[in-house]
This record gives sequence, C-alpha cells and structure tokens, in this order.
Amino acid sequence: FGDTIQNITNLVSGTNYIMDPVGYFHPGTISGMVFIDSNNNNVRDGAESAGVAGINVDLLTSTGVLMSSQLTNGSGQYSFPNLHALGYILDFATPENYGYVVPNVGPSDTNSDVIASSGYTDILEVVSNSIFDNIDAGLILQNADLTLTKFADRTTPLVGD
Repeated sequence: FGDTIQNITNLVSGTNYIMDPVGYFHPGTISGMVFIDSNNNNVRDGAESAGVAGINVDLLTSTGVLMSSQLTNGSGQYSFPNLHALGYILDFATPENYGYVVPNVGPSDTNSDVIASSGYTDILEVVSNSIFDNIDAGLILQNADLTLTKFADRTTPLVGD
C-alpha cells in the first residue's frame, strides 16, 4: 500500500506509455463517533456533537473474527484505516445504564448505525478505496429500575400521618 506503482511499457520504439496495473487495491477506512442522544430524538444534534470518550469499539470480520479494537478518543471518535477488501462489523461496548437509539433515523451524517438490540452494525463491505466515515453509535440513558418500600417505624401513628 502506498504510492501507485506504474508500469512503463515500450510499445513503439522511442515512445513510452504509462499503464496502471490491473487490480491495484486502495485500502478502505471505517470511522465515526459515539454520542449521547440527550434529547431522545435518535439523531446527533446541538450539544450532542461532543461525543463520548473511552468507549471500546471492536472491528470484526463478517464471520466474527476480531481484527482490531480501540477506544474512542476525547471527542468520541474512532477510525480503522488501511482495511483490506472484506466484510466488516463493528461491535460497540454498551456503558452501564445506557442503550442504543433507533438506528438510521435522519441523515446518515447524524444518525446512529448500531442495531439497538445488539450493539453491532450491519456488515460493511469494504472494496477498493471505500470510506465509511459516519458509522456512528447513539446512546440513550435507560430508565433505572427503582423499587420503593414504605414502612412505619412507629406502632402508633401520629395525627396527620
């Protein structure tokens, strides 16, 4: 990978023809960010563009083989560059008390691409020079389970109780 290699073929005496080699592959990239959807509208907007740092993102092949892992940076962003032609899936770690928003609501540059029930993306097919630059994961705060129990510590109630 790197600079394109060109073949110079001398077809006619004294004249050079430049030809690109057939099948030269340009590596692909998958990148995006993790954000908290604080207004629960299933897209990243307003102050939600800050992102969430420290979320683990796994890059898997479409058959489930782990290829790479990384944590989101201080802006909630991640990037997997220099990918070979293959089908890939991203697996986003789910922080405690959070879930994922409904995927694919709104424009692709502000929506979430994570399947809410699993934390995975659909298969992303990388071909030569593929750039998937908005594979985002939107998080929402889940309602915590809360149980209240009322009891009296006096045997005789006070007036007004």
